[in-house]
Amino acid sequence: MKEKIAKLIEVKGIRPTKLAEILGVQPSAISHILSGRNNPGYDFISRILSAFPDLNARWLLVGEGDMLSPEAIT
Repeated sequence: MKEKIAKLIEVKGIRPTKLAEILGVQPSAISHILSGRNNPGYDFISRILSAFPDLNARWLLVGEGDMLSPEAIT
């Protein structure tokens, strides 16, 4: 999961601190996930999917399909 979140940050062109701001979490939460110290919980994943409606949930959760939903790539 940490690789997917890192990829999201890269593709969206934001910094981890900006992701924390968007999601309404502490920057340390992002840092801990990216370092592998913590795994994201349901609330965190839900916040990502709400904040980025173009993100393919299936890709995020099980690694299938493209990162962005086909509807978003136009």
